[in-house]
Amino acid sequence: MGLHGRVLQFPVIVLAAGWIFATGCGICAAASVPSVQIPPDRQKRDLSGYVELLRDPEHAWTISEVLFPPLSQQFKPAGPGVPHLGITDAAVWVRFHLAGAPPDGWVLKVGWPYLATVKLRDLRQNSGLRVIGRSPGERSFSAWAFPAGNDTDWSVYARFVSQGMLTLPMTLYTEDAHLKHQRVRSMGYGVYYGIILAMALYNLFLFFSLRDRAYLYYVLYMFALLLYFLGLNGLTLEYLLPGRRAMDSRLTLFFLSLIFITAGVFTRKFLATKKNAPVFDRIILAFILNGLVLGGLSFFARFSLLSALFSILGTAAPFLLITVAVVVWRRGFGPARYYLLAWTIYGIGTLNFALTYSGVIGFTTLGFHSYQIGSAVESILLSFALADRIRVLRQEREEARGSERRAMDLAFRDALTGLYNSRFFRAQIGPEMQRAQNLGHPLSLVMLDVDDFKQFNDEYGHIQGDQVLAHLGDRIRAQTRDSDYACRYGGEEFAMIMPTMTGARAMEVGQRIRRDFENYVFVPRPGRKVQVTVSIGAAEYQSGILPQDFVDRADHALYWSKAAGKNTARLWQAASK
Repeated sequence: MGLHGRVLQFPVIVLAAGWIFATGCGICAAASVPSVQIPPDRQKRDLSGYVELLRDPEHAWTISEVLFPPLSQQFKPAGPGVPHLGITDAAVWVRFHLAGAPPDGWVLKVGWPYLATVKLRDLRQNSGLRVIGRSPGERSFSAWAFPAGNDTDWSVYARFVSQGMLTLPMTLYTEDAHLKHQRVRSMGYGVYYGIILAMALYNLFLFFSLRDRAYLYYVLYMFALLLYFLGLNGLTLEYLLPGRRAMDSRLTLFFLSLIFITAGVFTRKFLATKKNAPVFDRIILAFILNGLVLGGLSFFARFSLLSALFSILGTAAPFLLITVAVVVWRRGFGPARYYLLAWTIYGIGTLNFALTYSGVIGFTTLGFHSYQIGSAVESILLSFALADRIRVLRQEREEARGSERRAMDLAFRDALTGLYNSRFFRAQIGPEMQRAQNLGHPLSLVMLDVDDFKQFNDEYGHIQGDQVLAHLGDRIRAQTRDSDYACRYGGEEFAMIMPTMTGARAMEVGQRIRRDFENYVFVPRPGRKVQVTVSIGAAEYQSGILPQDFVDRADHALYWSKAAGKNTARLWQAASK
């Protein structure tokens, strides 16, 4: 690879190239920042405050030109924090000074966006020769060392080119400390991807069980997060697209656009914004459309432009969705509180990341990963929100069923007795006969009529007559099962549909009702005690008869009870003889 070849890559938003050189300070300008001391008991050395920068807007200078005046004298101190160059297309030269020769057993780690390392020993031992440094994803860079022939300070040079945001956290590690750093980093990634996958698979199972599309949209959102952070963490380039740096960077942007799209679709479904917040629903639709447009541009537009557009939309998204959640929650949708908490935490992480990314606040590992940490917490809280949403929807359905049952009671209940009315009787008798026919179970119908009820009404009035009917309703209800249907058939006439009961057993129930009712003493006026009786007719279902035939048989049996002197019961089979 030539001195000007592309060698490094930013796995998320920028495509970068870098070269690192070490040379004796005999050919360098005097240092304007202190030299880096590496005490023998240290495992790590942050280079913040020790770095100098030189911008090359035209990408024209070579290492040979940068080493000597006048360019060597134009390096400027980067300041006390991590160097942040903003969105830039310029090549950037970096220089720092080591006190003494580059030591064995140490590596130079260039953090985000490069995630690359080079051994200081290789820089020293391969003086005048090209050193190839490698990092995950087949990224590579070239380095040269030029001995000065003395034991004075050495200077290390690096050249970086970015098509987007450029921040250069640089650290010296011992090899053991670097391996430990890599293990912690890998463990953190494992925890994150484990959480996202667990939430996605769990809710995918719930989707197949419940068939609620909100779960499907949540799962798609989780997988969009997963793909994006695989790119952001350099894992896509390392394992899926080795050596294809440009494609990896643009795919990562495309995955970010999928986050915008799936987050918007999930929000519309979860919060039912079309019904609960129609104005914001149209804004979310525009947000989704922007995500689609940016997704298409990810493969064609200039990287610096895409970086700015994605940064704006990515920072605005959480605050839009937080506002929508507040509006919907205030309008009475309880599950929005979990959604609001989830996006608040996510928004804090996004804001912290954006401020770190833009250089407003100093670069820290926690600040850089705050976006990712926020998304992990959000994934858990959104899963809680879905569970709460299902609970609320089930409660609403139960309330709706309760309202429906109450409405049916009003339509099919007799207000005086509390029994079913004649409308319900006519609707129920046919299906019960069909069920008995299909299952081969017995079915009985019992008809009851208050004896001499018109005479009682005429003598004591309708109010006292109503008390008689209400009491008979109580006696019927006390003697029937939950599976029976006790109805007020009309006026003083009652009916009982009794599934799985033979005619003989139905007669026993009728007789108990008749005796209980006969033994009750009414007092229609002071000093006047009256006993009222009831006549009963029963019939057992026989295959092939029609509902009207079934009713007629029970009615005929009732007629024969009346003819036999009232206050008695007859079964149709016996009466027909």
